[in-house]
Amino acid sequence: MATKEKKRKNLLKILDPATKWRNPVEHAKMGGKIGTSIIKKGLSTANKARKAGWNKGKKVVSDVNKQSKKVLEEGKKTLSKVNTATKKYNPASDANKKIREKEKIIKSKDSTRGEKAKAKSQKSATIRKRDNIKIGDLQAKRKQEMRDRARRRHKAWKEARKKK
Repeated sequence: MATKEKKRKNLLKILDPATKWRNPVEHAKMGGKIGTSIIKKGLSTANKARKAGWNKGKKVVSDVNKQSKKVLEEGKKTLSKVNTATKKYNPASDANKKIREKEKIIKSKDSTRGEKAKAKSQKSATIRKRDNIKIGDLQAKRKQEMRDRARRRHKAWKEARKKK
């Protein structure tokens, strides 16, 4: 009987909204509005289960855990977008400083053709890293653009052939 009571108290600690989501910064990191709706849904279900009894409480804890995992995933996506935007639009970021340095080299009359070519490729690599774009993504994008142009040319060729 004592162990059941301990388990029930532990469950109540887990389900207590005041202890789970106290820090607003952490809450913002976990997805903002998306997170709030999922968390509110989970906590309201948890409170109902707390009133209903222990067996339902176990199921609700697993539901809340699943929902909090969803919140964390959404939060990670949101954070990566925010970090990327911060790096991209902040003129004082390290990546933007490096890009400006490479642009100076490219525009400089003192640097050689080799230095300019190297600076140009380094600049594009820095931009790619800053924006979290992989080389494979660029290759796929360029391949798709090439295919689209080929389709347009082929279509134009077919129409020109029909006219003859």
